Amino acid sequence: MREKIMEDLLKKLNERAINAKTQKEFLALTRQIIKIEELRLNRERMEDLERRMLAIEQILVNIDRMVMKQTKVERW
Repeated sequence: MREKIMEDLLKKLNERAINAKTQKEFLALTRQIIKIEELRLNRERMEDLERRMLAIEQILVNIDRMVMKQTKVERW
């Protein structure tokens, strides 16, 4: 849903930039397009980092479980 909205917004901004009557208007619209693209890329990077962090957290939980099991076995 969010992707579709962003895509539609970028299309509209691109059309407006192409049809801009002045260089100033063109530059302002181009800056907006660049900012939106940067935000999209940053969001994708954050999502990727979150997935990596969750995977690392799961690995650590599994290591903790194995250590606890090993410790219990050694005590008996």
